[in-house]
Amino acid sequence: MEVGWYRPPFSRVVHLYRNGKDQDGEQAPEYRGRTELLKETIGEGKVTLRIRKVRFSDEGGFTCFFRDHSYQEEVAMELKVEDPFYWINPGVLVVIAVLPVLLLQIAVGLVFLCLQHRLRGKLRAEIENLHRTFGKCWDTQHSQVSLMFHSFPVT
Repeated sequence: MEVGWYRPPFSRVVHLYRNGKDQDGEQAPEYRGRTELLKETIGEGKVTLRIRKVRFSDEGGFTCFFRDHSYQEEVAMELKVEDPFYWINPGVLVVIAVLPVLLLQIAVGLVFLCLQHRLRGKLRAEIENLHRTFGKCWDTQHSQVSLMFHSFPVT
């Protein structure tokens, strides 16, 4: 039995199976290590070729040739290659969508913390300035500000 998959126009060997063995030596270099003939269904009349790591250059016509003793058959088919964007794992798409939002939230949080730290420093400096200016009003035991009211005569 012989099963061959070929690419026109020069009949480049995509995959060849002869005498119970894959004939890797006759395979075109661009298909080495990327094809597999699924032999389980040959008895049912199905000759399936699996191509891994499909490329845009794989698009186009293929011919499958089958011969067993005096019986032979040949079928031509067309392979269409779609945009590989749709082959991306959905989990990867989620990461691509969520990661920028997460990074933006982290950046906003860091900016907020920096501003908060800066404002606390300014507030401390202002409190110290007030303490120096109004030192007599400051109650050091209770850490409170005492307000002193003076009455002025109304004229």
